[in-house]
Amino acid sequence: MAETKETPAPLHVVVFPWLAFGHMVPFLELSQQLAKRGHAVTFVSTPRNVARLSPIPPELAPRIRLVSLPLPAVDGLPGGAESTADLPPEKVELLKVAFDGLAAPFAGFLAGACAGGGGEGSGTRPDWIILDFAHHWLPPIADEHKVPCALFTIFPAATLASRDPVRSLEAAWMAQASEPNASGISDISRHAETAKRCRLVVFRTSHEVEGPLCPTLSDFYGKPVVPSGLLAPYDAANAALQAGPSSGGGGGDDAECGGLMRWLGSQPERSVLYVAFGSEAPLTAEHIRELALLVLKLKTNLIDEISNT
Repeated sequence: MAETKETPAPLHVVVFPWLAFGHMVPFLELSQQLAKRGHAVTFVSTPRNVARLSPIPPELAPRIRLVSLPLPAVDGLPGGAESTADLPPEKVELLKVAFDGLAAPFAGFLAGACAGGGGEGSGTRPDWIILDFAHHWLPPIADEHKVPCALFTIFPAATLASRDPVRSLEAAWMAQASEPNASGISDISRHAETAKRCRLVVFRTSHEVEGPLCPTLSDFYGKPVVPSGLLAPYDAANAALQAGPSSGGGGGDDAECGGLMRWLGSQPERSVLYVAFGSEAPLTAEHIRELALLVLKLKTNLIDEISNT
């Protein structure tokens, strides 16, 4: 008699990123990849951040629920500031204070989700919570309801696996991240405490790019480490490419993306250097000039992405 494999039941996964768009965007892409595989996802953030997320593709919308938790007010934190993009760097520590105040609202949300049961999709009890580096307070809440947690780090595996001496700027960042801020805990301690209480760690990488590093990191963390894939917005890029230059709409981001994809497709392999700077990168005119000089020396094509804000 031939063996038959049972299809695993869909999971309900709660996804909760740190309040920065450099984190929320890959967490949302991960949510969409899970939804494509038939799983239900509840994406948690604050009201203003949820309102600013890219629209969920219609075919995935039934499996992705967006939940807003109100961000507590904190002295010195401007009203309406709910992400790092809303703040100068020196006030981000106040956002962490407010973020820690989400512990009680999240506990209420999770208690309700675990007590609800019944129905399909996001109405069922959560099977996993995927969280970020800043959530040191969340795993104890999840433990009360016996829901396992996974830490998703948006950085490449090499950022932690490297044993090479760090450069001066990296050393300065590490020193700052090691110091407690207004929230009473340092970023490095947040990461360490969160990772310690999670069942596994997920890195935004792939076997093809950094596969050999996963066993090294598994030894470092003392638990399984798995790659999520690079989580580039392939579907959106392909849709823009397929739409073509004469699809209507008068241009905009989709037309620009489609034009860029067509240009990339016409270039030889390994001939284009892509440099992306985050929207909060403190770039100066001198930095951009030095980058341009480097590219001239490399004699390669360059695509750069620098926020106007």
